[in-house]
Amino acid sequence: PPPPNILWLIYLAGLTPSLLSITPQAGLVFGLYHTFTSIWDAVVPNESASSSLRSLACGTVAGILSKTAMLPLDLVKKRLQIQGFECARRPFGKVIYYRGVTHCLLSILLQEGALAFYKGTFPATIKAGMSVALSFLFYEHTLRILIA
Repeated sequence: PPPPNILWLIYLAGLTPSLLSITPQAGLVFGLYHTFTSIWDAVVPNESASSSLRSLACGTVAGILSKTAMLPLDLVKKRLQIQGFECARRPFGKVIYYRGVTHCLLSILLQEGALAFYKGTFPATIKAGMSVALSFLFYEHTLRILIA
């Protein structure tokens, strides 16, 4: 286990990439959702589909696209967060120590290639698509209840 005096540093290791990705990802989600709902409203007649389907479909696409765009920073965050647990990770292969966000980004790019930033894309985007879709579904329903 890591020494107690650096445990708090390990806890904060992924904070920078987390903070760098939260605002752009939220902005992308809302911007994409608004864009896709506008397209939906222009293409699909009001009577032919329910508003729930609209929220779910547009939210899913917005979640998937925003997560895909932010996946490289998410990978960096996770790689920085698992540092300090080298003894537990040794059986799984090579252990790399990153000095920060920039070093982590460059190391992944140079050692593993650009596609490495998108490892785990499928499960991450499915989770994001579902959670964003449900968030917008509940938001839209709550808004209708409050306005009515």
